[in-house]
Amino acid sequence: MQTNHRNLLPLPLMVLLFIASAGLLGASEPTATPAPELDTLFRQESGWTGADGSFSIPLSPDTTLWLFGDTWVGEIKDGKRTNTTLINNSVALQHGSERPQFFYGTKLTGKPAAFITPKDRRGYFWPFHGVRTKDGLYLFLQQVENVPGKAGGAFNFRMTGTWLGHVLNPDDPPPDWKITQQKLPFAKFTPQGDLLLGGSVMRDGDYLYIYGVDSRAIAGKKQSSLVVARVREQHLGDLKQWRFFANGKWASDSGKLSPLCPDFPTEFSISYLPAAKKYAAVYMGGPISGKIRLRLASSPTGPWEEPRLIYECPEQAWPEKVFCYSAKAHPELATSPDELIITYAANSWELANVLNDARLYWPRFVRLKFDPAP
Repeated sequence: MQTNHRNLLPLPLMVLLFIASAGLLGASEPTATPAPELDTLFRQESGWTGADGSFSIPLSPDTTLWLFGDTWVGEIKDGKRTNTTLINNSVALQHGSERPQFFYGTKLTGKPAAFITPKDRRGYFWPFHGVRTKDGLYLFLQQVENVPGKAGGAFNFRMTGTWLGHVLNPDDPPPDWKITQQKLPFAKFTPQGDLLLGGSVMRDGDYLYIYGVDSRAIAGKKQSSLVVARVREQHLGDLKQWRFFANGKWASDSGKLSPLCPDFPTEFSISYLPAAKKYAAVYMGGPISGKIRLRLASSPTGPWEEPRLIYECPEQAWPEKVFCYSAKAHPELATSPDELIITYAANSWELANVLNDARLYWPRFVRLKFDPAP
């Protein structure tokens, strides 16, 4: 058998080309460091005094909307929360790198109240992600109800629905917003697990990709997998236009959603990372593990690379029985293509610790740096 040597490359060059095609040439592990200068912007001693959740949406090139879950409103004295009330959600507007301005509701008695409440008056909302479009601002709102008598302290609740909020006038101050709500029919909440959508919304080309988590049991085995739907931006509010990624195709039946990769919590982020020329999933590996992980993919649907541990939350070692959760990236805050800004929350298993140690229950920031893609 004759070999045409003119079609063969020298072995060393072949190896280099293989490594480069695998994305390994010149690459190194991303570096994550605390960003205390960003933490400081969200610290104050009266009014809004801490929250979790911390989703963000760019409203304009210079304005970021922040969405928070459970929120403390009161005072901080001598490192402790006093005269304080816990409400279920709040929002903030941040212009550039300035301190945010916080907003929440007020009861007739003058007491603080949630910024937004469910249309059907059941339970309360924890706002998740959303997106600003030409038709206004859309917000994914997870409806939650407390479970009386349920053991577990910090986890005595259950999610019961997902609503799509539509703010018709997002350029007005938040207290003047006109908000409509429609319930998502394809969100499912069962004893066998839940299907949540709206954990992260990413614009890519003509489409909005709406990511969520399916924790329903399959073949008797409970899992929590990343799933995705998509819709053209101008049709986001028309739920009949949504399509769901199922077995490599986009289907109209949400019941056929396929898992993209396993072990995802309900809070996470998906965004495009210019430096790596890939899509980045940031999440807490193990919902309250304190270990922030990263997965990369070459397309919005994957396949996703194996997870990398990028940061371990130091608060987990505090004596106040701390657990850390709610990790996600905020790509609109990046100051360069090789950067991601990440937040997470530090909480305690005991409410008294959150009251007596005001270091807890604020957005905590991490700066993740990448080498440019070869």
